[in-house]
Amino acid sequence: MNGYQETLTIKLKVLGPAFVGSGRELSKKEYVFLNKSEIGVLDFPKFYNYIVSKGLSDRFETFLVNDERGELYKWLYNYKIRIDDIKQYFKYIMPCGDTSLTKGNKTQIMEFVKDPYGIPYIPGSSMKGALRNMLLNDNISDNRTSFNTFKNNVKYTLDNNYNKRNRKILSREDKELNVKVFNKLEREQKKIDDARNDELAGLIVGDSKPLEISNLILVQKIERGTDGTERSLNLMREAIKPGTLVEFPLTIDTKLCTIDKEKIMHSVKAFSQVYNECFVRKFKGFGDIKEDIMYLGGGSGFASKTVNYTLFGSEEGTEINRAIFDNTGVPSNHKHNLDIHKGVSPHIMKCTRWDGKLYQMGKCRISVE
Repeated sequence: MNGYQETLTIKLKVLGPAFVGSGRELSKKEYVFLNKSEIGVLDFPKFYNYIVSKGLSDRFETFLVNDERGELYKWLYNYKIRIDDIKQYFKYIMPCGDTSLTKGNKTQIMEFVKDPYGIPYIPGSSMKGALRNMLLNDNISDNRTSFNTFKNNVKYTLDNNYNKRNRKILSREDKELNVKVFNKLEREQKKIDDARNDELAGLIVGDSKPLEISNLILVQKIERGTDGTERSLNLMREAIKPGTLVEFPLTIDTKLCTIDKEKIMHSVKAFSQVYNECFVRKFKGFGDIKEDIMYLGGGSGFASKTVNYTLFGSEEGTEINRAIFDNTGVPSNHKHNLDIHKGVSPHIMKCTRWDGKLYQMGKCRISVE
């Protein structure tokens, strides 16, 4: 290995269920609730061989193709197949004891990312994206006045595109911010915004070590208001359970990247301070997060993935976030019109329950060793 490459390990302890999606939703024909506390997900090839042995292949294929609203457990019941008869054909079984579904509404189950062998892991790109956001926040915190022009550009864009429902409304500004902070290399001198000039090319985060299927649980999406009220949705996610340890290999090419482990941990601290002041403290029942906390994956919330509160502060940041939701066409039933009155935007904390406890989604403790 070249002498200018430093090899480190990022260590995470999952404090709140963490979800990194595969982009796939489990069909109701792929799983069954075994009881009130477990769900079984089928190994389809093995299960299909069983169905063939029972002489039910034609009927099962008709069910798969033609019955759009069909649920597996009903089909099994109709053909007198007991859950005990098919337990050996489950790919995995997950705990789901804290979920409570509303009957009659569609239930979504979002799948956790897995490798070709069905083993869950967290892609290095997800970890690096979270690090990039915290490093952005840190740079802004240390050099606030140098971003005044950028802040004015953001406000101008939002004011002059009001309610045009453009989901990419600030994509240009986002690119400009990343170029300003990270494009310090001169590998492509004609175009400073070329990706080859991004110093984070020298911050290489590998995929996590493989996790165990037993590390996965099924959790339900809960929206918690500033006053402590909760609303449970019929959206569930496969997630890494609290207490799980996750490790990522980290290589820093010091010829390209000036960031070291001290800078990474400093950025985590800077993020925690802003996130506490502008977001967490606005919600009843939540204490301050520690200085070594980050948020990873889907469902952890808008405020944990942006730099708006760092750029604009609590009051103006709330107005900016609300304007972004208006401009990107977020449905009115999300009630972002109440954000200013609530003093925080979004005015919902993304949570879930596991083992009788309330958790923020994606909350993790990080160290670099």
